Amino acid sequence: MKNTIKIIILTIATLAFLSSVYAAIPIPKGWYADGSVGITNSKQKSSDSDDDSDDSNSSSSKTDFGFNVNAGYKFLPFFGAEAGYTSYGISSGGFTGDYSIDVAAKAIIPFQEIGAEIYAKLGAAYLNIKDGSNATGLYYGFGADYWLTPNMAILIQWMQAHGNDDTGHLYLASAGLGFVV
Repeated sequence: MKNTIKIIILTIATLAFLSSVYAAIPIPKGWYADGSVGITNSKQKSSDSDDDSDDSNSSSSKTDFGFNVNAGYKFLPFFGAEAGYTSYGISSGGFTGDYSIDVAAKAIIPFQEIGAEIYAKLGAAYLNIKDGSNATGLYYGFGADYWLTPNMAILIQWMQAHGNDDTGHLYLASAGLGFVV
């Protein structure tokens, strides 16, 4: 897993270096789509119903590979809205079944002179866990885009979907590509 993170970081650094010619690219508005892969973490509370003491509550955590895809519209250089799907587990046996579907507002700070932007997301997510548990909760995240060409960017982001005691909270730290449609 550490080698995968090193490869992702090295790829982003190489693409950023090779794209230095486009450093002053205007940051686009309009429809966009992006996709990313990365490391997921899901945390769930579990309790023993036979014991009412505080010691019966514990939590479990699972780390895996996952992915995220989003489609959205940037209304202004500072504001957008998007909808997305995130899978919180891809193991050698296939998908684990944990996923979320989200809608979010996106506040953006563009840095036009270097062709980059940072952003924060806030919205709601529907979480579904492979055991059949589901919940609707808060969704938030942050990230950065660096525009390689007028229509393609590399991105890094972190996001969290809050569930309840049955679903837990789902996290994804990822890197990927974004495109203006």
